[in-house]
Amino acid sequence: MKLKTTAQDFSVIEHIDMPSGGKYFLYKVKKCNVSSSVLARKFNIRFAGMKDSKSVSVQYGTSEQIIQNEDFVFVKKVPRHIRSTDIISNEFKVVLRDLNVSRYKRCPKTYSFTNYFGEQRFWSATPLEGVNSFFVHHILSGDFERAVKTACTHGGIGVAARRRRELKKKWGDVNIISKLPERDWVRKVISKLPDHKLSLQQIPLIDRKFAVRAYQAYLWNRKVSGLSKGRLVEYSYGSFRSNTPRKTVPYTDLILPSWYGVEAPAGDRETVVTADIVSCKVRRETVKLHFFLPRGVYATVFLQQLDAFI
Repeated sequence: MKLKTTAQDFSVIEHIDMPSGGKYFLYKVKKCNVSSSVLARKFNIRFAGMKDSKSVSVQYGTSEQIIQNEDFVFVKKVPRHIRSTDIISNEFKVVLRDLNVSRYKRCPKTYSFTNYFGEQRFWSATPLEGVNSFFVHHILSGDFERAVKTACTHGGIGVAARRRRELKKKWGDVNIISKLPERDWVRKVISKLPDHKLSLQQIPLIDRKFAVRAYQAYLWNRKVSGLSKGRLVEYSYGSFRSNTPRKTVPYTDLILPSWYGVEAPAGDRETVVTADIVSCKVRRETVKLHFFLPRGVYATVFLQQLDAFI
């Protein structure tokens, strides 16, 4: 099964509920082939959730200032910045290609599945090498040198992924910095070597926070897979078991050094969630699915499990 052959193959609309009145500007934002994080940095806007870069997405964000852009439609004034808990659901319309379309003729109206974190959470479209793919793991184990190398050479999507693979091959080359784009924070990280702690502090705060959440997500996936009794399902970032018992599983508590400047968030996550499938249109070579998911649930995970078991 192929997902996101084009951005138009993957459409998502965010549905939210926020109170009115206040000093913040709420915008409805339409984007295509650009990540939410890029828009957040460029326009100084805060989003409730991050949407796929390779998609046509409609989502909401708040700003303390007026934004003049045709893709940003002002909705109303609100009393605070938007939060993930303001999302009611996400609506998806996707086109699936390169699959056995006949199986989808028996597509159900609802489908319950294991609520794994998806590839977007790991900022990686390539298979992960276990915990060693996460520089936060090496920080916690005290191997700061390996943490620096991992931070600079793992992860990424598209051009960023290719750049990091090239860095991995040429790690140690003194001329490596000159070949990196000015905007790439890896330049600053490498420039502070051999002081590994200082190097890691050059990673932007937003990316340091993201890295902690990504590592927690991977540990959560692995923990839940260990509770599951079903067969393995292949994802782009690894294999995890299905047929999971319905329960709430907490995130792993991580005690990070103070110099890192980030605390690991506490919380938990439901192991099993349900998709509401509005329609399933089977064509000769494609399947068009229209469905709703609760907030924080990954459509790619749902689609991969649906395709594995339908």
